[in-house]
Amino acid sequence: MNVSTFTKKTKHEIVAFLILIAFLLVYSQKPTLVVIAVVLIALAALLIMRTSILRKFARTPIRQVAFADLMEPVEEYRRSSSGESRPVIVGYRKREIPLVRRIDHCYANFDEYIARKGNPSVMVCGRSGMGKSELMNVLLLSAKEPKIVFSFKPNDAYLRLPCQVIDVSKHIPDPFQDADAFSIAYTLAFPANVRGITFSQVRAIVKSVARESKNWNEFKDNLKRTEKRATDIQKEALALIQAQIGGLVVGEGSFSMDLAKDMVLDFSYLDESAKTFYAEIALRQIWSSLTGRLGAQEKRRTLIVIDEVHRLTQLYEMEARTIVDTLMRQVRQFGALYTATQNYSDIPDALRNQFATQLTFNTTSERDLEAIRKIDSAYVWIVKELRPHQFIDLTFRVGNGGIVPIFQADRIELPERQAQYDEPANVAPVQQKAEDATDYESEILAILKKEPLHQTGIDRALGIEREDSRRLIVKKELKKLLDGDEIGRIRYLNSAGKEKVLYYIKDPNLSPIHDYMQKEAVSILTASGVQVSRSNATGDGSVPDTETPEFDIEIETGLKHSGADLQGRLSKSAKKVIILAPNYEEAGRYSRYASERVKVATMPELREAISGGASSKQEQPPSHAP
Repeated sequence: MNVSTFTKKTKHEIVAFLILIAFLLVYSQKPTLVVIAVVLIALAALLIMRTSILRKFARTPIRQVAFADLMEPVEEYRRSSSGESRPVIVGYRKREIPLVRRIDHCYANFDEYIARKGNPSVMVCGRSGMGKSELMNVLLLSAKEPKIVFSFKPNDAYLRLPCQVIDVSKHIPDPFQDADAFSIAYTLAFPANVRGITFSQVRAIVKSVARESKNWNEFKDNLKRTEKRATDIQKEALALIQAQIGGLVVGEGSFSMDLAKDMVLDFSYLDESAKTFYAEIALRQIWSSLTGRLGAQEKRRTLIVIDEVHRLTQLYEMEARTIVDTLMRQVRQFGALYTATQNYSDIPDALRNQFATQLTFNTTSERDLEAIRKIDSAYVWIVKELRPHQFIDLTFRVGNGGIVPIFQADRIELPERQAQYDEPANVAPVQQKAEDATDYESEILAILKKEPLHQTGIDRALGIEREDSRRLIVKKELKKLLDGDEIGRIRYLNSAGKEKVLYYIKDPNLSPIHDYMQKEAVSILTASGVQVSRSNATGDGSVPDTETPEFDIEIETGLKHSGADLQGRLSKSAKKVIILAPNYEEAGRYSRYASERVKVATMPELREAISGGASSKQEQPPSHAP
């Protein structure tokens, strides 16, 4: 790609010169010279309209907005062993021209720019807010090949693309077609456990059991049979596997995708581990379909787009090699691969080298800068100076001029529309369950009206076991209620010290979290033999929430905006006071009230200080260090 250094100043000078010459020629009133003047005026008009013309003929609205001179080498002449002097690079220095020097906007044909490299793999790296999503939209909307997009975030912009959208939680790719693929996907889904002997044991057991299974029920039965003849180490691995597969069991079925259609695979309704697991399975099945067309008359090409690709590449240096590795090396025969991730260093160096185009936005991450420095030290100070929506290609080979193009993608606003979920092509269910007619939304609201609960408690109230796929339906309904502002949620430490996320009904006249905490606090006091003088109703701001002969308890959920009523009660009270918060973060917010008389605590700290029944513990309410 030829990099233009045609500045606006240069253009204006040329246009002014052409107009001046044309005026002089017209002033001569000679027909031949007047014709020449008209040609010069037309040329000046073309220069003025140059940006509009370039944009019209550019297939992608990506423009080159600035240029920067790279660091130039500092050389010294040193005498070699043969006695001759030769230049030796001893360092680098910046050119005088700053990064922000402007040039005339030049709209680039970015499709052609990528195609000329021969390798169609593109990597986009950019943290949130820098313009990564806008760039991906531009690239996808201009691509001519059918697209398959892997989307992992709720309400993702990809879901608004003019594509068929498939909810993977309802139509999962069959994981039991290939035992080796199953074991690799499983290892990628649970990376925290791939250490030492546990890794080898888990991987081997999972592969062996998957080979003998056709569905999740058989898989669980085979695990139990394996446990009977297992060693102690294997039993430890089996217990780990049994604890982990709950989030993966979301349904039974398989489908084959029509690679001739644009499609977005929405993984957002799955648990985090299930997202990685089924993404690897789906990608392997897509790759199998693509490679299966070799030798056929059909020569259709497919563009595969993977957002958050670091989910699959994080274990690349170990034995769990994702199929992304194979795609990067061989996909040019069948189409193209576009990936997106937040950090340049998220993708291992061996995989980054497979991308002929590496588009990078502003970054200040030390790991990213160190990886970029290995390419060229000049790029380090360039990426730190990039503005939002500006990016460079780290594979651009700089010529003798020392100029690197900085690009900017014009923003494309996608239509505000809800994702239209469709049935995948050729659905082939293995086990179809009877349609569930339960109104989960109403059931959940009825349950939460009684008391706040975490999802497991809601599941139990609905008669749903841990490995029941209906847990996913409950999760979706909870998200819908949260988005509709009908319910809220809060992190809560119970008296046993276990943190849970409690869901509760939002009501301006009631405080269910406050009542929930008050009941548990009274239960702790009563069980420890502490006399409760009075437990006051929620909303009475003139008295403490719970009173004992020795101290008072103030329940603070962190859900109200003002602390004036609490400050007033603290100033009037002469007794010791415990401010009880739902979690450590909220406890830290109330630490400004702490003193010799006032202590801030969470529920487990209250239980620890009160339990035992000793009167001395009543004299010393628990303290909280934020």
